[in-house]
Amino acid sequence: MANYLARVEVFNASSEDYENLHKAMSAYGFERYIDGHEGKSKLPDGIYVGTSYQNPAAARDRILEISRPFSSKTASVFVCIYDDWAAHLYP
Repeated sequence: MANYLARVEVFNASSEDYENLHKAMSAYGFERYIDGHEGKSKLPDGIYVGTSYQNPAAARDRILEISRPFSSKTASVFVCIYDDWAAHLYP
C-alpha cells in the first residue's frame, strides 16, 4: 500500500460543504492530520494524506467524484505518492 498526499480545492463551497467533504475524504481513508515524530499534526487547508492500493490517477479520479457535490465546478485535485516527509506543522 502506498502513502498518498492529496490537495483538493473546491469552489464556492459553504462551511457545511467543507465539513461534508472532510467526512467523505475520511471515509475514503484520507485525513487532514498526519502522525509525526511529535504526535498528530494538522495539515494545511485542502491537504489530505492516506494510504491506498490504487495508482495516483485512480485515486485522483475517486477524489474528483467525492468532491463533485461540494464544488460549483470540477475541483482542482493533485495526488502523489510519498515515502518520506518533513514539515513544520501545528497540533
